[in-house]
Amino acid sequence: MKRAGVIINSQRQYDSLSQYPYIFNFYKEFPQEEIGITEFETFALDRLNLLKDIENASLSSNGKSLVENSKLYELMKKYLPLNTIGDGAKMSLEDLFYQRRKDYLSHYILKLAYCSTEQLRIWFIKQESDLFRLRWHRCKDQNMKKEFIKSLNLNMTELSGEEKEELKEELLETSYLDNNFKNKDQYIQAFESDTYYKIPFEQVTDLVQQRKIYIKGGVAYLPSKEQISLLLNQYKENLNKSMEKMSQNLTKKEDDERIDPLIINLSQQYVEDDYILSNGNDIKYQEIPGLVRYFPLCMKNLHEHLTFDNHLRHGGRMQYGLFLKGIGVSMDESLKFWRKMFNKMTDDQFQKGYAYNIRHSYGKEGKRTNYSPYSCSKIIMGNAPSTGDHHGCPFRHASLDTLTKMLRKSNIKENHVTEICNYAKEHHYQLACTKMLEYVSGINNEYLENINHPNRYFDQCYPNSEYNKNKKLNSTNQQDKQMDDLMDSSY
Repeated sequence: MKRAGVIINSQRQYDSLSQYPYIFNFYKEFPQEEIGITEFETFALDRLNLLKDIENASLSSNGKSLVENSKLYELMKKYLPLNTIGDGAKMSLEDLFYQRRKDYLSHYILKLAYCSTEQLRIWFIKQESDLFRLRWHRCKDQNMKKEFIKSLNLNMTELSGEEKEELKEELLETSYLDNNFKNKDQYIQAFESDTYYKIPFEQVTDLVQQRKIYIKGGVAYLPSKEQISLLLNQYKENLNKSMEKMSQNLTKKEDDERIDPLIINLSQQYVEDDYILSNGNDIKYQEIPGLVRYFPLCMKNLHEHLTFDNHLRHGGRMQYGLFLKGIGVSMDESLKFWRKMFNKMTDDQFQKGYAYNIRHSYGKEGKRTNYSPYSCSKIIMGNAPSTGDHHGCPFRHASLDTLTKMLRKSNIKENHVTEICNYAKEHHYQLACTKMLEYVSGINNEYLENINHPNRYFDQCYPNSEYNKNKKLNSTNQQDKQMDDLMDSSY
């Protein structure tokens, strides 16, 4: 049985490498591959685990390139190994085939799971692009790289030796400015050994903006060392188009009780675990305005609009209300807080329209479900705010101008505001939030956890949180232990 090109509940026999000639792939053709349910799920989870590890590494990279992270290459070997003939691994053709088969099928299975919404597509394309970059950097088989690029039929022409010599001065001024050469001879040698290509500049606008390539008459002169930028731009564009088309096709398909639950579960797998409430219920409603300076930007924004408008729509109330619950505001104090803030209505209106929902969020009404505060992923991937709404993640949903103004209100230096906005523009929303925490709190980045939850931001920023109290206690106990060990060794 097929589902978007994947055949379920069958078994495939070994074939030649002609089906998967490279370890790189744009995954343009729907697989006509036969695969069992168990293999379907195993392949998907292995790839998803790798993508999650890549995302975590990106969030903790502190601006360093992912290709410098040796741990990621070990994880690639663990989850999705891709060897080549002659790389020293001594793999049989059959083993190489099944490695590439797993890579191809696992990509399409996750594509099924992550094509349904724009937010899911953005996340998937980002991690898949990073995986492609890592594979390209790791591969030392230059012939395979050349053959793969040739197979893509890209609109690029190799620069002749005569043209290269004529443009030598201009090409040298742009192509190698970011390299650390020991002397001029190394600089010239690198240029002489490199191959250049002519392409339409629109295909490498990122390199144009960074002034890394020479442009003349609408033509960009691309050195081979920058080919990865061209490939990634093409890859992202193709992947986005194919996922949009797949999403449209999925709306027309028949339900499949075997596969649908797996697909839904996979699309939710990367969301963080529920936040475990670590603070007691000892924060009074009158104290909340004084604590806002320790809030993440999303909650500062909600509090500001609540104060100004004396109201928040449902999405904002849920996001902010559960956050306050997480920092240690009890149900009774929460009822007092919201009643004070909603001061343009009568007590009867508040009790009938809002009090029930507040009690419900604390597990005291309805099904008695004790709701957890929203994670960053839930906020980022959830329904985007429309006109009049203020929920969501400012790094994800606010315009650049609005985000800049919000960061300036937090007294962040202008150069840091620019840095944080750049992370947001690159879709590193949680890294942008972590950077904000670093600059607002003054805590060294080495001692901060990456932000995956608004309440974890507060825990780290607020000096009197249970998190910081325990951290300080553990540090004191460790120092005491070291002192005891030192005293014992002196006898």
